[in-house]
Amino acid sequence: MSNNANPRAAQLQSSYRKLSEAASALNEASDLLGQAIEVLDEALAELKIGVTGWVTFSESTSEHDETQSTAERLGYDKVGSRKGLAIGVVDIDHTDGSEEIKQQWLFNEAPRRLRMRAIDLVPALLDELTKEAEKTAERVKESAQVAVELASAITNPPASGGRR
Repeated sequence: MSNNANPRAAQLQSSYRKLSEAASALNEASDLLGQAIEVLDEALAELKIGVTGWVTFSESTSEHDETQSTAERLGYDKVGSRKGLAIGVVDIDHTDGSEEIKQQWLFNEAPRRLRMRAIDLVPALLDELTKEAEKTAERVKESAQVAVELASAITNPPASGGRR
């Protein structure tokens, strides 16, 4: 072994040790974020709101076609068989407003870089879910009124006319 090998080996060992410590700290912080998201998911599940909502945290226009863009979104939706906080990447065609989902993950399964950018939008997402729940509640009330009228018409037919 040459004399130059020892300093390189020592440098490599030192660098590896520092990387190991940094990786440990990063994984610990990532686990903490994941645990907090699980608490949020459980709290939202307990509400049984039955609505979905999305907020955009990043959007970039295509360099080749200004009518096309890609958006990164934080949402509350069903991904696979589970409903929860989610992150999605969507291609948008601004000529007709159509959207195509490129990728979608439950929050804790999304790439770390997206989770870090999305987390600050949780309050905005909750506001969006509130709006959707309020709109849905109003539509359900209207539908319920129609159903009540239909049920009343069937159970209380006019005196002159039909048979029972």
